[in-house]
This record gives sequence, C-alpha cells and structure tokens, in this order.
Amino acid sequence: MGVSYQKITGQAEPLPDDILVVEMEQGQRLSRGGIILSDDTAYSSFDEKDAKAAKGIRARWAQVYKVGSNVDYVSAGEYVLVEHGRWTYAIDFIDENDEEVKVQKIDPAGILLMSDTEPLEIANIIK
Repeated sequence: MGVSYQKITGQAEPLPDDILVVEMEQGQRLSRGGIILSDDTAYSSFDEKDAKAAKGIRARWAQVYKVGSNVDYVSAGEYVLVEHGRWTYAIDFIDENDEEVKVQKIDPAGILLMSDTEPLEIANIIK
C-alpha cells in the first residue's frame, strides 16, 4: 500500500538559516576510471545486524534552489556537495512558474564543497 499525498504549490521561502536544494544527485555513478559507484539504496544483503551491508554511502551534489536571509556563503544556482545523510526527503513542489521540482532541505554544516558550475560527477550518473 503506497503513501498518497498532494503536491505543494506556491512560493517556497526557507527559514533564515536554511538552504533548499533541487536535483539531488541520485543513482549509480560511473567514475572516470570506469568503476560503477553504487547508490545507497543497493544492498548486498539485508540484515539489520549488519549495518555495513548498505553500499554507496557517499556525499551528493545538489543545486541550491533558495537560501534563507542569514545565509551569505552560498546562493541560488550554485552547486553544493553535501555530506551523506545531511538532507531531508524530497517534497514534490510546484513553484510560482508552474514548474514541478523536488525540493530538499540540507544541513548547512554538511556542505563539503561548493561550485559555480555543474560538477563533472553529475554528468556521469547512470540513468
């Protein structure tokens, strides 16, 4: 049985210290050397006693959608590399331009790197 919810519409305004992102990197990734890096949803075996069974626990790139008024070190449109697990689940959102986006909040303390341009790693996602 699936979960049913409505899409949120309107303007998303982050709280003063929050950062909202879109296009969080997902899926397997191909390294420059040809190695496939797993997504964190792949398991070699599911055993609750073996927490290390999860593969692909890694940082992810995302594009900054909006920032709160107290955030001055990153701005909308930039890309951030976020430490694994320092983000929320995505919310389907229809913005003021009637475009559907999946918005996530990230922990500002979890930002590892920032980039003005799209990182090469994003181009190597295996769809």
